[in-house]
Amino acid sequence: MDANIPNFQLNLELSIEQKFKMRIFQESVKTMNSEDARTLLLGASQLLMVKDNIIRGLMKQNIIE
Repeated sequence: MDANIPNFQLNLELSIEQKFKMRIFQESVKTMNSEDARTLLLGASQLLMVKDNIIRGLMKQNIIE
């Protein structure tokens, strides 16, 4: 592994706080109508794409610098 890349462990588990938020979210979507669910899904998808772009940009910056 390259000496410039820090060694880290990838944690794919949710924290206790995240599990709690997920449980609350699960309960709230049970009463959501289809239009609200679609809007929420599209918004979440867009945020994930933006997050990917930010990570990709940070990785490029780190590689360039």
